[in-house]
Amino acid sequence: TIVLRDEDVARAINETHENPRYLPGRTLHENVQAAVDANALCECDILVLAVPCQHQRQWLKDFGSRLRPDCVIVNASKGFESDSCLTMSEVARQELGEDVMERYAVLSGPSFAAEVMDQHPTAVVLGCKNEELGTKLRSIFSTPFFRCYSSGDVTGVEAGGALKNVM
Repeated sequence: TIVLRDEDVARAINETHENPRYLPGRTLHENVQAAVDANALCECDILVLAVPCQHQRQWLKDFGSRLRPDCVIVNASKGFESDSCLTMSEVARQELGEDVMERYAVLSGPSFAAEVMDQHPTAVVLGCKNEELGTKLRSIFSTPFFRCYSSGDVTGVEAGGALKNVM
């Protein structure tokens, strides 16, 4: 389930299995659904957090309490918080508590959604302090064309993802 703010985009995803705003002309998997009700977060086992870095702290304040205590967070946003220069894992730790790092990962690499949707060969790194969880997530996210490597260096993966955008 993709949780969105825009009801028109959510309706289009549910009716046509296409995201007309960000991925026009590309079909989403039939199991993908969209919702505008943030209560969908309450049922989430794994959250792929793709909120822009400059809005992530407020999103965590507004919606973090809806997440189950065992919900795994996989952050796909690349960058630093501009006011504080903090990484997104540091923002998550401040907003959700120190224990979040045992169920937190960051997914980063030179990838574009349209190319992944077109099944172009893509390699990314999944940074996760919890090695067992990192291995499980690597298995979940990897496909024949989307190769996921894991690392215990969350900060390094975050910094690499943020700096590659600048370079």
